[in-house]
Amino acid sequence: STPSNSSAASDVYKRQFLHLVAHHIVSDAWSLDILLEDLARLYRAKLRGEQVPAPRLQYGDYAAYTASQETRKQQTEQRAFWKQYLCDVDNPLPYRHSHAISRTGGVIEEIVGAHIVADLEQLATASDASLFSVIMMCFLVTLSRFSNQQVLGLSVAHAGRVVPGTEGITGFFVNLLPFVTRLSPDISVESMIRRLQADLNQVQAHSELPFDQIMSGLSPSTAAPFSKIMLEFDGQSLVKLPEFTGIAVENITAARGDTQFDLTLSVTKGDGGLRLSWHYVTELLDSCTVRAMSNEMARILKSVCQTVCIAKLSASYGTPMVPSVPASATVDIMDAILDAGHRNPAALALVQGTRHQTYEDFLARVAAYGSALQTSGAEIGEIVGVCVGYQFEE
Repeated sequence: STPSNSSAASDVYKRQFLHLVAHHIVSDAWSLDILLEDLARLYRAKLRGEQVPAPRLQYGDYAAYTASQETRKQQTEQRAFWKQYLCDVDNPLPYRHSHAISRTGGVIEEIVGAHIVADLEQLATASDASLFSVIMMCFLVTLSRFSNQQVLGLSVAHAGRVVPGTEGITGFFVNLLPFVTRLSPDISVESMIRRLQADLNQVQAHSELPFDQIMSGLSPSTAAPFSKIMLEFDGQSLVKLPEFTGIAVENITAARGDTQFDLTLSVTKGDGGLRLSWHYVTELLDSCTVRAMSNEMARILKSVCQTVCIAKLSASYGTPMVPSVPASATVDIMDAILDAGHRNPAALALVQGTRHQTYEDFLARVAAYGSALQTSGAEIGEIVGVCVGYQFEE
């Protein structure tokens, strides 16, 4: 397909639609704001009969810089850093297999209110850190909550516009940076945020080596977790719409299809707060699991400012995870569990400490209990009482 194209259309209400399609090889999300602003500037100049000068720098200049001898030398030094920095970490996602026939994506969204964001920003300031570091810590605690792991690895999206002058150029600059950290339960929240910020600064100082080159120097076992989970944060609102003289415009976001990573959390800051968008591969993760993760992270974001240490944030360790059903839903909880089990029997249904149970194992145990009750004379639909000990297996 061509790197980019556009088309125009109208509907029965005489509304005009401009459809812009750009391959990631030539554009990133940052570029979309620049492209729309350039389009508005050209439109206004056309109305006034004026000429708009070409930009001083273009993407070709940046491409020439990346191919320079100086850049190659920096990349050689950075490659040595990444080999020393990265280590083997386990995959923290709650599934037992990592192979899918397709990358069909599902999405779950949640909004965290603006008043919570204000508290999070105050916490970031008190910790000499960015809002992104606070959000990352809450995401890592969420992953730890579902995996019972303290050493975690993921990839973070980096704008990649480290060369002066590239802020106003359209093109693809984004790079993915592998990130490893150890959550210490006894450490204070502020200390953990400061540590994450320091680690982020170190990682971002070595951001000019492309992600695929970072991965190519690692063993498959070391590289695997960093291609499964991604965290991206947009500190601006959604795409900013410039002023088109005499025209009212609005942004229409297209639905996201396939997803590259098994799980991607996209966090966008807007006037209404934070939008958490969880994109996941539907063959590997079911919606109940991802919804439970989203609910847990929202809880952590709301409570982190009143929490002293990491252990208090993750105080729910050991609590068995069951698919969450909204209070307004009419579906029975058992129907939700059966549905999740039939769609993805290998997904984790219960977690307690280091012990896990898949939906397949869980439903087999339920069936065994049902068979035992019928053998003892209980009829289908009859209400019975079952007395069991407080054991994970029961």
